[in-house]
Amino acid sequence: MEDFGFVVGWLCGRGSVVYDEKHGNYYLTFRKVDEHLIRKLESVYGKFTKLKKEVRVYGKHFVKEVLKMIGDGKSWCVPNLAFSHEGFRRGFLMGYFHVRGKFRLRIRVVGGKKVRSYILYVNDVNLKGLRGVKKLLEMEGIKSLLFKTGVCYRLEIHGKTWVELFKRKVLRVNT
Repeated sequence: MEDFGFVVGWLCGRGSVVYDEKHGNYYLTFRKVDEHLIRKLESVYGKFTKLKKEVRVYGKHFVKEVLKMIGDGKSWCVPNLAFSHEGFRRGFLMGYFHVRGKFRLRIRVVGGKKVRSYILYVNDVNLKGLRGVKKLLEMEGIKSLLFKTGVCYRLEIHGKTWVELFKRKVLRVNT
């Protein structure tokens, strides 16, 4: 279930859904593909098509199920399954942050001492989706901030304690 969550999280972060009954086109498109995604897709779907800069999963059934779960386009929402199934939730967060997340370590001098700030963040135009991600983080005990920055919104996990907790609980990295 965690692999499926990872794939859905990636799709929300850097993917698209085509469901065109008129022309018979049904597929999921994944961008910014790496080996993590390939392994998860093999586990979840088995067959997929690698193109130059993306991967596609064809099939009316797959596409219909995903549309029921997340909606479409810029208005995707966190699937209800993420709120009830821990494995799916962690997989979703892992996939979404893997493809959308950025880490920043800021070092500044305060009173002659170097002070480090740890920030893990995601920018997205979809406020509804980010609110859902924030709720998932809260369910894992991870504090985060959500605010508007220009034309998009930013979700930040700020501080070494919270970033380390994210690594331990979501990424399962021993720190």
